[in-house]
Amino acid sequence: MNLKSKTSLVSWLVTLGLLFSSRAWGNTDAPLEYRHSAWSIGLTFKNHILRSPQENNFLGTAAAIQLGRTYVYHRWIAGLSLDVLTGPYESPERQNIVVDFTGTGASGYIGYGLSGEPTLQSGTLDYGLILNLGYGDMIGRSVSQRVRTSEDDEPVNNWVMRINDFSIAPAIFVSWLKPARPEGNSPELLVTRIEGVFVHFGALFPIQTKYKLQYDQGESTFNDNGDLKGHTWFLAITALIGV
Repeated sequence: MNLKSKTSLVSWLVTLGLLFSSRAWGNTDAPLEYRHSAWSIGLTFKNHILRSPQENNFLGTAAAIQLGRTYVYHRWIAGLSLDVLTGPYESPERQNIVVDFTGTGASGYIGYGLSGEPTLQSGTLDYGLILNLGYGDMIGRSVSQRVRTSEDDEPVNNWVMRINDFSIAPAIFVSWLKPARPEGNSPELLVTRIEGVFVHFGALFPIQTKYKLQYDQGESTFNDNGDLKGHTWFLAITALIGV
């Protein structure tokens, strides 16, 4: 191959490389990918009104701390969380004792915005309907010794009640979420920030809520189990954190 042919080949390769390079760098119309998920931390306040025919009731105010992940896509919002449960601390009535409940659980929800905005991540106040599912495993223990209301009753000791609760809750929500950030490695895109606040309110209804009870009275040990019926009012406040 002579010098002229070599020069022509090099020129052709350089031209071809520049052509592909210009196409690659000139493709500015490629759609950006946005972040539609965030970590979530929430606090839920509850008021249990659950009763059994045997008067082994589950009543009073309680709370839950929730850690999870939330996803937002257009008008849809969904999330999953692990829950740390505490309370209620009130008497189950029949035993007339003070009880301390603690436990763990999990919850999930899916909702749809109704304000008419194309996306919940619009930076404005939004609202909609939401459906919650929740599971909780709680154990309550007596923190004091009390007698029954009758003077003939002996003290109740070692009172333990375990509750397995699987419930469903139709609810309404209000949200304020910042516009979604694009994916990227620049400092302004990697900084941790609060993406918004999400509040929902409703009532939990038992799908299957069962209890097991054991306590000592005098020299005897008593056991009981059954179903709880009723509802639980709740108010959940969740902050979404983008990292």
